[in-house]
Amino acid sequence: MLSGHRAPSHLILAEPTFTQYALGTAAGFAIGVVAALMGVAGGELIIPTIVVIFGLDAKLAGSLSLAISLPTMITAFARYSRDRSFVVLKLNSVFAQLMAAGSVLGAFCGGLLLGIVPTTYLLPTLAVVLLVSAFRIWRHASAKNDAGSAEGVTFRFEPDDVRALTYIPLRFRMTLDLCALHLSQRQWNSLPHPARRALIEAPCRSDSEATQLREVIVRAVHEAGGGVVSEIQMQEPLWRSREVPAQVRAMLDSLQLPLIGTDAWCEMSDDRRFALLKLTRQGHARNLESALREFGL
Repeated sequence: MLSGHRAPSHLILAEPTFTQYALGTAAGFAIGVVAALMGVAGGELIIPTIVVIFGLDAKLAGSLSLAISLPTMITAFARYSRDRSFVVLKLNSVFAQLMAAGSVLGAFCGGLLLGIVPTTYLLPTLAVVLLVSAFRIWRHASAKNDAGSAEGVTFRFEPDDVRALTYIPLRFRMTLDLCALHLSQRQWNSLPHPARRALIEAPCRSDSEATQLREVIVRAVHEAGGGVVSEIQMQEPLWRSREVPAQVRAMLDSLQLPLIGTDAWCEMSDDRRFALLKLTRQGHARNLESALREFGL
């Protein structure tokens, strides 16, 4: 786009060839996959594709990207509404509202400038924005990788956002139960990443360690501005039962998955039994089959 922005552009595709149809379909498929994975509309990929491959006017490419992005957005919304991905909207509602308001205002002002700003300035500007964005995202990904994931304190079947400590890992949920605490997602997100990792790596093998860790968790959340941590009534953990809980048997039977024998249940570690109890709740069995494979069941 930087080198070819002075090339003549067209307002329509005059008699598209079979090759162009094939390229358009392939490009649309690839952009749809990337857009859905990243949770974006795909305009940052659609506009360069229309301009560079098909040679259309940049302004027309922007208009076409809106129409092309709409089904992608609808499909992605339907997909993400079935899992926890929209939790981030609730946690960042004020930020999202401010950005949306700014976007509406910017779209209005941009519409007024539509016939004023020439295409020869738009293309190199867009190319520079994409280059800067790509560099910033690469730097962000590198920093995230340097920070490390929670390998060793999460299960392999847990999603990437859990291993990145965006969500509370199952093993730490068991720790919270042992500490008789309930931590909300908002409170978890209020903690700095190093604090989250330190908490999930803290020992909790005895009552004294649980009491000490309880105080540490409450203080860390309070200092991070997360408010007061809720207490729960401490009961004998069901995962320590020597018999397979009825909830686990019922869910495995309903999904036609292999049943777990008493001996196999007793041989499992507490964290694995805890994980199976969480995964056999109604509406939480998405990773159950992967967990059974990981546990050799």
